[in-house]
Amino acid sequence: MSIKFIHCADVHLGSPLVAASKEKKDLLNDAIENALKNMVNLAISENVDFVVIAGDLFDGKMTNASIGRKFKSIMKPLEEEKIYTYVLFGNHDAEGKHSLTFSNSEYMKFFSADNAETFKIEEKKIAVHGQSFKTQSVTDNLAKQYPQKVDGYFNIGVLHTSLDGKEGHDNYAPCSINDLVNKNYDYWALGHIHKKEIVKEANPTIIYSGNIQGRHSKESEEKGCFLVQIDENHSITPIFKKLNKVEFLDIKVHIEDVDDENTLETKITENLPITVSESFLKLTLTGKTELHYKINVENIKLSLPTNIELVKFKNETTFPKSEDEIAQMQDTIGTLMKCFEKQEVENEIEFLKQNIFDSLIDKYDDDLKNELKNEININDTKYLKEIVVEQLSKAMK
Repeated sequence: MSIKFIHCADVHLGSPLVAASKEKKDLLNDAIENALKNMVNLAISENVDFVVIAGDLFDGKMTNASIGRKFKSIMKPLEEEKIYTYVLFGNHDAEGKHSLTFSNSEYMKFFSADNAETFKIEEKKIAVHGQSFKTQSVTDNLAKQYPQKVDGYFNIGVLHTSLDGKEGHDNYAPCSINDLVNKNYDYWALGHIHKKEIVKEANPTIIYSGNIQGRHSKESEEKGCFLVQIDENHSITPIFKKLNKVEFLDIKVHIEDVDDENTLETKITENLPITVSESFLKLTLTGKTELHYKINVENIKLSLPTNIELVKFKNETTFPKSEDEIAQMQDTIGTLMKCFEKQEVENEIEFLKQNIFDSLIDKYDDDLKNELKNEININDTKYLKEIVVEQLSKAMK
């Protein structure tokens, strides 16, 4: 018997998105709700058996029931279509962070934070295992507490975790891939990391779905969920489905070969992804160019497609140096090399000591002064040579 389900995570209902213009504020405010509605519509159109939400359904502490009611309203069409939903709470919506009580209904199930539990769909022989967070900071290996597989069933583990550590993310519910493998489940639906990733393709399949809607420029890839199809032989096919209607773009464009504004605008446009979504752009320009002092941000804004708004701009270009300037710098480095080779730097070292180094460390106590002098050792001509040459070389670039 074939199975089809949706794996999503990190919805963050109630989370503010980084606003741009006032005209787009409503669009941003509704973005997460619209992405969740898109997931519901996808589930119905694909006639899935169930939906899994692997943590952080809500963004944080809820002081009233309005967000909870909003969630139930959005998800109601799934219950009407008799599609099951399994919700696990993560660090952002841990049991201890809200006073709301979510009760299980026939088609809406919430994993307990007290212990790992299993929900079954008997007619399809599906077992879904999970445990919610009791507090925001869960440092225990929850995966080890999950039950072993149910024989004869397709087994899914739902877990909000950073595995053995992910850069830029708190290390919650840490576990190893082997911990997951040892449970002998067929599929692990993971949450917490906002970037989609197929961690392991098979035996078992382990996937981070990422969040369903980016919230700022660091979450700039397509966002959505995985539509997971399982055939009669339990062969698993995960298909990523985009849900977000608002995108955050982080684009870096190298313009060393650009010498006029029209060409610049064309090059920027060529580096933009083809998208019909409302998008907010962080743009960085790099490279040596004579346009360095002439770049007009307002003209760039006007040249962008109407669905893309520039919200952050960085000019990291440099003005190209003339051959004479480069030659002078090379002569300076050459002269310094000769001085160092002949040890003709005593006067320069004494100048640095008296006018710069000693004055910088004068505010410290004697023990720390001596420690700094031993650490830096400004009398070491080899060390001084490396520092001076490094800085001059940077200036030549």
